[in-house]
Formats: sequence, structure tokens, C-alpha cells
Amino acid sequence: MREAATITERMARREARALLLVPPSIPAPPGVLDPQVSLRPVTCPRCGVEPEPPREQPDDRPVVTILACETLANRALLPVLAAAAPGRYMSRGVFVARHRSSGNVSDVLTALDTAESWADPGRSGPSAGAVVPASTRVANEVTSHFLSPHPSPELDDLNTLYARVRYAAVRAGL
Repeated sequence: MREAATITERMARREARALLLVPPSIPAPPGVLDPQVSLRPVTCPRCGVEPEPPREQPDDRPVVTILACETLANRALLPVLAAAAPGRYMSRGVFVARHRSSGNVSDVLTALDTAESWADPGRSGPSAGAVVPASTRVANEVTSHFLSPHPSPELDDLNTLYARVRYAAVRAGL
């Protein structure tokens, strides 16, 4: 369990660094909201929520795949914008949904940690299967979780640790 806690702490510090990124200036006319990132919702295998029909989106921007039931905070997308490269990313919720049956918690956390390490300082940038280093939550709910919008109760202690470490890291970075 110590390995899982160590990985959880590293992921929390990674998200904290991402939250402290300075948003880029995006040229757009006043009143026009253009996030420069496309979200691609997919059906959630846990709760079955299906995405609405897709809208046409520009091909020249990054795409983040999320579960249809989840939402990410706006600041969660800052590392994707900072990467300044159109690419394909996924939320932690999507990653966990695809890998949940592949092993114990430490195995899933290890794979997730590797998949989002592109956002660490000094790394060369995202590669295929890059994960956005951000907590997730069920759409229209306030409470977030560091892994999934549908967390298992056995992850409560790790989620509490994550929130504590992330808060301390953000506070120290301000």
C-alpha cells in the first residue's frame, strides 16, 4: 500500500503544478468563448451514460476523451494547452475505466502515473495514450476524485491523501 501512496502523492503534486500554470492568451473576439481544446465524450462503462451526438470541431486542436458522465475543471486543460501540440489525450476516468480489470490498485496507479508523466517538467511532451493529470468528478456535482467519477470506497484513504498533498502543493506554489 505504501507504493500506492507514493504514486498518489506524486500524481497530486503533478496536478498541483498543472493548476498553477499561467493560462495562455488566446486571441478571440470579445464575448467569444473558444477553449482551443475539443472534448470527446464516450459512453461510461460503469453508469452507462452515453454522449450527446458529436458536434463538428476543428481538426487542428488537441482532443481530450472523457466519460460522458464526467467533467474536468477548466484549469485541468492547461497542461494540454501548454503542450502546444495537437494530440489525443484522455481523462483519468477514461484510463481507469479501460484498465480497472488489469490488476490491483498499485498496478493501475503505476500505469496511470506513467501515462500522465508527459506533463512533468523536462519531459518531451505527450505521446499516444497521454492522460490529463487532473481529478475528475461526475458532471453537475462538486466533489471530485483523483481517479474516477465512480470511485470505489477502498480508494477513500488515497483520495484523502491526494487532496491533502495537492492542496499543500498548490498553497506552497502560490
